[in-house]
Amino acid sequence: MASKRTYCFLRKRNFTLVELIVVMIIMTMMLVVALPAFTHLGKGYKLTEAAQEVNGQISIAKSYAIANHCYMAVVFPQKSELDSLAGSETAKKDSPLTGFYNASCRIALVTKRSSGEYEFVMWKPDSNWVILPENTIIGVDSGDFGTMNKKLKNVRLGDLIKLYKASPSDSEIQQVLDIERYIVVTPDGQLAMDGNTTSPKISDSDDVAADTNKVIRIRMTEGAYNRSKGDILYFERTKGQQVFQYVEFDPLTARANYREYINE
Repeated sequence: MASKRTYCFLRKRNFTLVELIVVMIIMTMMLVVALPAFTHLGKGYKLTEAAQEVNGQISIAKSYAIANHCYMAVVFPQKSELDSLAGSETAKKDSPLTGFYNASCRIALVTKRSSGEYEFVMWKPDSNWVILPENTIIGVDSGDFGTMNKKLKNVRLGDLIKLYKASPSDSEIQQVLDIERYIVVTPDGQLAMDGNTTSPKISDSDDVAADTNKVIRIRMTEGAYNRSKGDILYFERTKGQQVFQYVEFDPLTARANYREYINE
């Protein structure tokens, strides 16, 4: 006798309009809660990327210094220095030069004078200006950069004039400035510490902040040049909360260490 087969058909049930609306409301609430976290994560990544960019320039300068047995420097121009180069107030606010304010660096060959000062010779061959990721800057305060006591002499910044002036004169192109913020790499690949000032502190309990023989420290944060106010403004993640990314260089090895600090 042939066996009988029984088939069971399940009726497919569709979602109701009310159920779909409830799901959409829940997803929207989850997105609203999670969005600030993703935003903060993105900003934090930019600060880390900026720190790694600076470390990369130091590494390139170190390799070149050892290979060619010469002094190298990574130069970090500040807003006040570039303003003096720009000349007029209009050029300061409306030119691409503002993108370099406390957010750029370039590698240069330098020489050491008998007085202990360092002097610009030329930009490293095939080098270009490096701009930090958007909305990341090196702090504008005097304690935000472990600088040398004496400025780097006669840095030629005339190529930047071409960014805001179509036909600069020869004298403008040859214009030089003394730069305060720079890190020198010696021919043996170490970072020069002669005359180095106190590095920026991370907190009141920071025990290496005053010991300049241990670390060269740069402090970065979230900020940008504000054209309407004509100045650099810091950003806050939330009200009263500012995030700093520190790059600490060992002067003997030029190796970098990263630290994040939230000031609340």
